[in-house]
Amino acid sequence: MRNGIKKILVAYASKHHATAEIASSIAQILRQFNELEVDLQAIDKIEFITGYDAVILGSAVYEGNWRPAAANFLVLHAQELSQIPVWLFSSGPTGEGDSKDLMKGWEFPPSLRAIAFQIKPCDIAIFHGRLDLSQLNFREETVVKTVHAPVGDFRDWDEIEQWAAHIGLALQKESNEVVP
Repeated sequence: MRNGIKKILVAYASKHHATAEIASSIAQILRQFNELEVDLQAIDKIEFITGYDAVILGSAVYEGNWRPAAANFLVLHAQELSQIPVWLFSSGPTGEGDSKDLMKGWEFPPSLRAIAFQIKPCDIAIFHGRLDLSQLNFREETVVKTVHAPVGDFRDWDEIEQWAAHIGLALQKESNEVVP
């Protein structure tokens, strides 16, 4: 933290840009807090997280897993992430209803739960996603048709913005407690 300003990283892994748009919305909300300086980056463009006071990390979910770049990032930076506030989010389920219900209780990839436990995130969220058949390759389209996945944009922008505002308030409160 410099001069009472916290440097925040919003990082994401997105295949068809829907998760990138969620991350962008989160960054926009956080930028409304004067005490926060927010960087928005695709995970595959990030080499270091040194200098950040908090990280919000998200990934698209395919077949119950985070994008490989996001999973690798989490593992590679687990030690550093365990030293600062971290929020994790996933995007992916399509259709109407509660995203956790649609995912049959799934909240986070089982293969990454031990790393998340080590990091101790402040919160883990799962948001509805967007499924656009015109953006899918042949294999993806075949899977979608086989499982009869709902097609469309099911992202709940109010839910995403409320989650981001909650993060901003938590970081703002922490800044006010640290700086006299």
